Amino acid sequence: MNRNLILVFILLATLSVANASPHQLVKRQTQWKKCTEYYPLVHVDLSSGSTISGQEDSFVVSGNLNIVINSGFVLSVGFHDESRTIESMEVPICGAQYRTDCPINANTDFNSSLVFPVPKNLPDPYSIFVFIFDKLNKKIHGCATASFSKN
Repeated sequence: MNRNLILVFILLATLSVANASPHQLVKRQTQWKKCTEYYPLVHVDLSSGSTISGQEDSFVVSGNLNIVINSGFVLSVGFHDESRTIESMEVPICGAQYRTDCPINANTDFNSSLVFPVPKNLPDPYSIFVFIFDKLNKKIHGCATASFSKN
């Protein structure tokens, strides 16, 4: 009788644990938001959905700006902690080999991509800033940011 009671208790405990666990793995999506109210939000997609320290990640940035994009415009991606830039990288949006021809007319959809090795030993927390930057006029025309925590 005691054996049966113990067996029933273990079976019920196992079933309750199995029932409490999620049936699907929910992939955590990165929430991108505007850097400030002054710059339009650009759309950012990460190939992995979220960054993984020490691995390459592909950033695909798209949008529609109300200004002509010429050969001086770059896509800039930077990893930041609370006080400094940890690492950053930039590529031309148009005119470079394998990219869209310049100029890209105002109010025209564009996209640009950048493969970036995610820095090792990222602090907790850290942020990623993505800019569409006119290097000739030193002006930002689009921006997105996301914050990450290891918790």
